[in-house]
Amino acid sequence: MRRFQRKLATFMLSLSLLSTATLFPHTIFAEGVTIPIQTESSSRALLDEVMQYIDQYNITGTTQEQLVQQALKGMVSGLNDPYSQYFTPEERKAFESQLNLQYEGIGIETRFEDGKARITRVFDKSPAQTGGILKDDILAQVDGKTITEAAHIQKYILGKSGTTVNVTVNRHGKSLSFTLTRSAIHIPAVNSNLLDNHVGYIQLSNFTSDADEEFAEHLDQLQKKGMKSLILDLRDNPGGYVDSAMHIAEHFIQNGILMYTKDNTNKLQPTRIENGQRLDMPVILLVNKNSASASEILAGALRDNNVAKLVGTNTFGKGRIQSIFSLSDGGMLKLTTQQYVTPLLTDFNGKGLQPDVRRTGNASQFITAMQLASSDKLKVTLEKNKITVGGAEISDNVQFLQKGSSVYVPTQILAALVSAQPEWVTSSGTLVLHTSDTQSSSFTVASKAVLNEKGETFIDLHAFQAKFPALQWSSTNGKVTLSI
Repeated sequence: MRRFQRKLATFMLSLSLLSTATLFPHTIFAEGVTIPIQTESSSRALLDEVMQYIDQYNITGTTQEQLVQQALKGMVSGLNDPYSQYFTPEERKAFESQLNLQYEGIGIETRFEDGKARITRVFDKSPAQTGGILKDDILAQVDGKTITEAAHIQKYILGKSGTTVNVTVNRHGKSLSFTLTRSAIHIPAVNSNLLDNHVGYIQLSNFTSDADEEFAEHLDQLQKKGMKSLILDLRDNPGGYVDSAMHIAEHFIQNGILMYTKDNTNKLQPTRIENGQRLDMPVILLVNKNSASASEILAGALRDNNVAKLVGTNTFGKGRIQSIFSLSDGGMLKLTTQQYVTPLLTDFNGKGLQPDVRRTGNASQFITAMQLASSDKLKVTLEKNKITVGGAEISDNVQFLQKGSSVYVPTQILAALVSAQPEWVTSSGTLVLHTSDTQSSSFTVASKAVLNEKGETFIDLHAFQAKFPALQWSSTNGKVTLSI
């Protein structure tokens, strides 16, 4: 493994705040209790004094180690900084495992649909894969316990490596049972696919210590397959190692600024990229409210350096960087040490980065990204619990409605296909699609061109095609196909 210098890097820091040695002369106070007299006015001496009282006279049985840990937690919480935190040695191990996408289980991802846990992904070489679990299996029971909510999956499936778990799935109407042995699971931080129209897609779920190396491999594979444009998905990416973000940015920025940082000296310092590369193709970044920290560093840098457009919603708004300090007991201090702004000096802390094209919903965001990435015809198919956009299956609860001979599709899908922004006018029961500042199309409830079901609007495809004739569609065997 290369590199040890990280913003979430490890530095040695010996912390010796409390001492049990007797440092002070004594006097007699109340009922014959002997108490030291403080002869030193420092805050550290006060901590030592309180520690001695507790150590000598407290009857709760609390250990000195527990007291120190609670004192450290209280000290850090006094910073009123939601990102600074003290970790015990045990908590540190859990944090690092989470940061590097590691856990102990069977290696599946699930999504709840209509009260059922559908397996959406089976990790390579995992107990689930080697045992015979398949994508789209319905997870029914774990050790005889019925799975009825998302919390059950973590509660029943996760466990120590080497222990066994009995899993029952439903597959095409048949019930199948598997006995699997849990193991350490590493979730890949990067996934990729070449979609229709030679659009490359890379999903970056976390900036782990190796995410930049994984990214480089996936990017190289897509380029060898003939990728002509790239969608980089940073949605729900909470961040991670800053230098991983920087190494990824080096694939897009030849020479430029990654960000500006400011520490407790209050001096603005540029973080520069030199001798990088320039990806000569359209790049679209998908972001949402859970894209945070290192995700925002990368998104801000690529946009401000005129590399990419942002599609989605406002990002999280975490313009702060933490450093990791190793403590002498094996614990860890995560401490905010810098604030940062984008290359064009945008301070988004607490507000988030604003997207260039605002879209809500996974499917509509992906449609917009595909259209920005390629001008070729885009195909979208909708089935029960499934939507496919340009060859990519999208995780989104999108349904269409069949009312007699009319087929109604969610407004967010159709609006994205024609690059429009929807507006619902409650007073008149009218849906307006704004395709520009001066052009719009309207659909009314009275004409049955639009339905409003529990706050979500759907447009009749016949009425929509009449105003947007470039849209082609068909509906057969419970499947709606759209192309434009």
